Amino acid sequence: RIKQTNGEMRVLFRQAMKPNPAKLLLALLTVGALDGSVAQSTGSDSCPCLEWADISDYLENGQLKVKLYGSSGIAYNYPQDYGHMFCSAHDKGLEPFCTESDAPSWCQSSWCWVDKDKCKGVAAIKSSWFPSEQNLYLSYETCGSSDTFSNSDRDITATLVNYLVSAKNNIENIFARVQKASGCQVEEVCGCSSCTYDSFWQQAVNFADVGTWSPSGTDFAPAQCVSQAVGETYRKVAASEFSEDAHSQRVGYQYSALHDSGSYTQWPLANWCPAEDFDPRLRPWYAAGATGPKDVVIVVDVSLSMNQEERHTMAKAATEAVLDTLTWRDFATIILFNHDIQATYSEKLVPVTNQNRADMHIWIDKQDWTTGGTAFATALTKAFDIIATSVDLAATSTCQRAIMFLTDGDDQNFAQQDYDEVQNLANDWNTVIFTYALGDGAGQKRTKQLACENRGIFYNVPDSASKSLPDVMTRYYTYFAAGQQACNPSFVRYADSITSEILYAGCMPVYDVESSASTSELVGVSCMDVSMLASVEDLQNPPAWRASAGSDWEQMVCEMSDISKECRPVEVTDCHLEQLRAEVGEESVCSSDISAARKLATTECPCRDRDCQDDSSFLDEQGYKCWSWIGDDCSKATERFSYSAKGQQAVMTNCQRSCGLCKWHDQCPYSSLIDTCERREDLSQCQACVGKVSGVGIDEKQMCCPGQEGPNAPKCSDVTTTPKPAADTGSSSDTGSSSGLPTVTGSMRISVSNPVAFLNDAASSTAAKAMLADRTNLATSKIQVTLSLARRLSQRRLQSTGEVLVSYVITAVSTTQASVLEDRMATWTPEAATVAFNNQLSSTSYEVTVQTLGEESGSEEQWVATAATEDEEGAPMGVILGAAAGGVLLLVGGVLAYCFMKKNRSTTKSAVTAVPHAKKEDLRQAAEPQQPFTNNSEKEFESNMVVAPMPIGSSSVVEPLPTNWINQDPNADFFTIEPAPDMEAVVQKMLDATFKDIKTRDRKGGAVPKKLQVMMVNRVENNKVWQQFCGERRRIDARRGRSAGLRGATLLAKLRGGDAMTMLPESGGLAVAAGAPLNPTLNETYLWHGTSPGAAMSIGETGFDVGRSGSGAGMMYGPGVYLAECSSKSDEYAQDDKSGLHKGLYSLILCRVVLGELLTLTTGGDSVHAVVKAAIDGGSFDSVLGDREASVGTYREFIAPKSAQVVPEYIVLYRRMLHTE
Repeated sequence: RIKQTNGEMRVLFRQAMKPNPAKLLLALLTVGALDGSVAQSTGSDSCPCLEWADISDYLENGQLKVKLYGSSGIAYNYPQDYGHMFCSAHDKGLEPFCTESDAPSWCQSSWCWVDKDKCKGVAAIKSSWFPSEQNLYLSYETCGSSDTFSNSDRDITATLVNYLVSAKNNIENIFARVQKASGCQVEEVCGCSSCTYDSFWQQAVNFADVGTWSPSGTDFAPAQCVSQAVGETYRKVAASEFSEDAHSQRVGYQYSALHDSGSYTQWPLANWCPAEDFDPRLRPWYAAGATGPKDVVIVVDVSLSMNQEERHTMAKAATEAVLDTLTWRDFATIILFNHDIQATYSEKLVPVTNQNRADMHIWIDKQDWTTGGTAFATALTKAFDIIATSVDLAATSTCQRAIMFLTDGDDQNFAQQDYDEVQNLANDWNTVIFTYALGDGAGQKRTKQLACENRGIFYNVPDSASKSLPDVMTRYYTYFAAGQQACNPSFVRYADSITSEILYAGCMPVYDVESSASTSELVGVSCMDVSMLASVEDLQNPPAWRASAGSDWEQMVCEMSDISKECRPVEVTDCHLEQLRAEVGEESVCSSDISAARKLATTECPCRDRDCQDDSSFLDEQGYKCWSWIGDDCSKATERFSYSAKGQQAVMTNCQRSCGLCKWHDQCPYSSLIDTCERREDLSQCQACVGKVSGVGIDEKQMCCPGQEGPNAPKCSDVTTTPKPAADTGSSSDTGSSSGLPTVTGSMRISVSNPVAFLNDAASSTAAKAMLADRTNLATSKIQVTLSLARRLSQRRLQSTGEVLVSYVITAVSTTQASVLEDRMATWTPEAATVAFNNQLSSTSYEVTVQTLGEESGSEEQWVATAATEDEEGAPMGVILGAAAGGVLLLVGGVLAYCFMKKNRSTTKSAVTAVPHAKKEDLRQAAEPQQPFTNNSEKEFESNMVVAPMPIGSSSVVEPLPTNWINQDPNADFFTIEPAPDMEAVVQKMLDATFKDIKTRDRKGGAVPKKLQVMMVNRVENNKVWQQFCGERRRIDARRGRSAGLRGATLLAKLRGGDAMTMLPESGGLAVAAGAPLNPTLNETYLWHGTSPGAAMSIGETGFDVGRSGSGAGMMYGPGVYLAECSSKSDEYAQDDKSGLHKGLYSLILCRVVLGELLTLTTGGDSVHAVVKAAIDGGSFDSVLGDREASVGTYREFIAPKSAQVVPEYIVLYRRMLHTE
């Protein structure tokens, strides 16, 4: 028997000497000594390897029988000592995970079985292979196996990709067999009985297991077996990478979803019950994993008929749902059309960053969706114009393009020439058109023909099924998934909905590799967070012993961005397209022969020759990789993109697959999709370091090169957050300030020979426009230029200088972009501008010297422009500094400055407005005086401190008091707390209606209570605070309301999220305002503020004090009074009195607040404080809406920067009812 292997001998000795473990151990050591091996580790003292007493129950013919994935699943024969008693790389070389060349890293790691009850401080994971063994766990940590981050020789990104690929391969290899299995056991996440609450994770979890969830009505058995299959790889990764200590140091998940059923699997198992409408297939990570980068133009009919059957509501919901499937590497915009272009989100495509997506949602809510007629051609032409402009400006993913066209009507004027024009444009720009006919009256003929002629799919959505429109439109990505096979992961960045931690995840699609050799049939998507291997904080600030310390994170961001942005060819023939259409329904099939179409559904379509591949190392003459040619016609590289003839030929030779030049086999010679992937091996070489890039990286910053400057990209350490191309509220159908879009205005003074001839030459203004277009990277259509003689204003007289003033107005797509452009223009030197101007004038005889770029405001001598023919002795002209006509919004936050000079009425010639670049500090000084925005260094979400009394102010206006107050003398100085038992039922209803079971990091300890139970309601009657509030309300009304001849502020109801929850009918908030009506045009409303009973009484007496900002839980949006619409959010800041009359009770203050114009932000922190301050100080905004609900799914908070904007009207004392009560 000595000749047998060590493993066999161990089992034989154990069976023979079971009553005497000492002899067994001696025998095993002897066997080890006989063959010269060193005695193996038996694990740590705190978690020894298990001597598995019942192993013989699973032995058959001298081998361990392992049955995966249920009682009817796949059986494997493993060595008898698999995991038994000693540490070893037990999985090395074993099926189903560790036989491939790209086997996961844990295949090489040592582990053994352990008894979890006997393990202290060591991570152990439950095995699913022996379900009847209740206490059989495996541990890598006890065997000393180090995780990836602790091993300085292991690359984080490469390891993560390895894990993702192994999970993908595992599911693909066993998918068909697992679907037929039964008897699988995976615990459901909802109602998890084995989960215990973890304060760091802020939820009940079980780190030793995985959990699953399936939508109601689906067959749970197959999903359970697939979950068990993928769950085993998740367990192994968790066991090897997540030590016991890591559970309290970082949050990270592994998760996947199946395409057909929507079933979801996750590690760790957590007690989590998804919302009723939850569908993982509609999440950005799923679409990102299933498809490559893409450009999407969403075109929606908003004609009057959309008001029928609430179609416009469904159209809005569908548009937002499509946006929610896009990620940072995708580009998109939205066009709303009727008989004309009603509104456009952006005149070029914008990357769908988290911020931009949130801004798009807000923009959608502000538009009119039910007006006018229907004109298809106008809308489609606009879509292609935007695509063309975006390509010119490199605002594109350089990948697939799609137009999603939704209408509920028909356009009888859309003729054959319009079809031809659209088809030509779609071919030129390689654009797929998906069409959606919404409602019973929608014309299907034209919309279907548009889809069929442009490689798209037509969808008919009758009114009876209109609620399914969001689901229908978001399935566009199945088209791309069917035509491409992703061999590399895509990365997404998101905020954990429970802890709000910023997480990065890699996702990979999973295919049914055995069903077809020519079609990529999507099975699902599997993802893993980077923090499974290390926390983002550790990666950003690695310890000294970590290899390449200090550059790991920049390199990782570069690698994640590069691999995600790599385009994937969509390889579909007409056969594939008809099969995809048939899956939607027969009415979507383009062939007129339905019987032939039905037969086609079971036909094996042609497939591409797999020997035809790109040269992955090739870089074309302009610095682009082969994949950037996907979607473009390589044969027109010279004509369209100015490549040399040699450069064009090089592209077509080296990039045959991306150029679509591969041969197709009518009879597919391959048996499956297996082995068709070409994975990217070298992740370290960043495209930004060697060639051209577009868009932003996964961190939503400009693409950059780690450690050095690239040929077309900056060094990463020099890059700040990329400004978001956000949407404005107005229509973008026009240019200039009349469009409602923000503009950047300025001027330059130039010397030129023969200035009169220069002014009369059209080439001069053309050159000026072209020069400014180059500087701003915008189209010349976005720039207006006026040339005029320059006059110097000195001692109140205009004096001719013989120089020319070039005044310009540049239209931006957002206030943020306007700020960027303003800074770019302000940093332009006269020397550089001189060279640029003369380059544009190279074909003329003029020689220009730029003297100045934007005179400083407030200087002794100011330059102005006049009409060229005006009398030199004319009177002084009006000068507007910092704003174009109508009050242009300048800088982020809208810092406005107006400097006026008295204009002589005898002037007969209208002056050209000159708008030089004023310094920002000068603009602020010139602005209309405002109340100071406190710059207190303390931070707060909600100020709960006792404060000093506030002065009433000098206003002589005395407002009447609320009629429900006991005190009714508006001239008296009084403060009382009055019991209000009649309000208890009203307030209880408001508490219940505004309560959400969502926890954020501001809830310090404990779970979200089940209910807030009102114990007492007191009304605050404080005349001083009331009169201050009324004065502030009058001030806002004078700026925004009817007294100023305006309609008021932008209503909260039109912003994302709508009216405050406190004011919804189900909340009954209007009943609180019975004593004094609210002014809705100024966004006067009721909101909650959390504090302690003692502090609430003090606030009632003195009012809020912004100067105390920072005394609570941190300051996300700058100083101010922080309020919430949800009682559960304010409850996070509430405290109970530890003694006294109100011991054990918590307090919320129900506040009346006048918000005025709201600045909406979805991100906060120190970086936005200056933006907020400029916005408030400049007078463009009165309050801030921190919409964390839009960005991370938690809450909206409202910040009033002035104490006088808030009245503490009711003090609510309550107790928290826990779930155990």
